[in-house]
Amino acid sequence: MPEPGMPTRSAAPRKRGEAARVAIRTAAAGLLEQVGYRALTLDDVAAAARVSKATIYRHWPTKAALAISVLLDRAGAQLTFPDTGSVRGDLHQLLAGLVRTMADPRDGGLLAALIADAQLDPRTAETIRTDLLAGRRADAREALRRGSVRGELRPDLDVETTIDSLVGPVYFRLLAGHAPLDTAFADALIENVMRGIHSSTADGIGYDA
Repeated sequence: MPEPGMPTRSAAPRKRGEAARVAIRTAAAGLLEQVGYRALTLDDVAAAARVSKATIYRHWPTKAALAISVLLDRAGAQLTFPDTGSVRGDLHQLLAGLVRTMADPRDGGLLAALIADAQLDPRTAETIRTDLLAGRRADAREALRRGSVRGELRPDLDVETTIDSLVGPVYFRLLAGHAPLDTAFADALIENVMRGIHSSTADGIGYDA
């Protein structure tokens, strides 16, 4: 039996595993900045991180999964939002963080490349849906649920369409590049969507027709 304070046999492999994960993400992040997503290969990541490809595959089954892990490691704090006490405040946090992420050349460029790849690769498309979008949509659903409980939203609200109405235009600006991605755009988008989903009986926001 190990003495008090001494590591157990199982502790060392966990530390090695986490160290490998950090090394892989760090190597992938550096290579993504150097060569971009399209030219990135897991062979190059393995060489830079000094691990085997099998080690990478134990944690990330595809290049897209690894790239999304890098994206969330860098921008994850911006892509979540607290309970601000109002649905407008919650949704503003959501959109402001999304706009800041997409306006960053590294993260916006990576996301655009992933979306482009997803048009030809079903595995990439599924990875985007499960590893990136699912968590953000769950956060948005929870914000809308809280707003409904507080009586801020229409009782017949279509939640999924509302989420698409909020984030869809942001992705469109990222991909089309026809107009800036900035806080003014996020604010205008929030105002337009709130006019459609706000309850006519809620006080203090003033979206009544």
